[in-house]
Amino acid sequence: MTRFVAGRYIPDLLVSSLPEQPDPNPQTLQKLRDFLANIAQGEDVPLMTPGLRAALDPNAKTILAARLKDLKDFTFITCDELQGRVLERYGARISRLCYYKMRTGMETRYYTFWLTPEGQVTDFGSSTK
Repeated sequence: MTRFVAGRYIPDLLVSSLPEQPDPNPQTLQKLRDFLANIAQGEDVPLMTPGLRAALDPNAKTILAARLKDLKDFTFITCDELQGRVLERYGARISRLCYYKMRTGMETRYYTFWLTPEGQVTDFGSSTK
């Protein structure tokens, strides 16, 4: 939330203002896209941490299914490495935040994934900014 409020005053802080970049790790993009698809299909999500699994909004399946139904593309924007900082989300340590752009037939959304050092997703969210 802080990024979004401050982004109104500090240039390049909103994810939507950041340019897409060549993806240095296409496997991660595919894993995160599959992560969203697994949730949408109500399947097991091996990339999800137990803390996120317990906290996941029950409406996530319906919301993601609708968005993925009309998916046009899912592209890499950037990752922020949290070197030297110790942050946790839902009981799991975060090592980086990665940002992606999802275009559907109706809208463009910007996804943030909170990733553990092992590459698991301990939280995710989206916004239109």
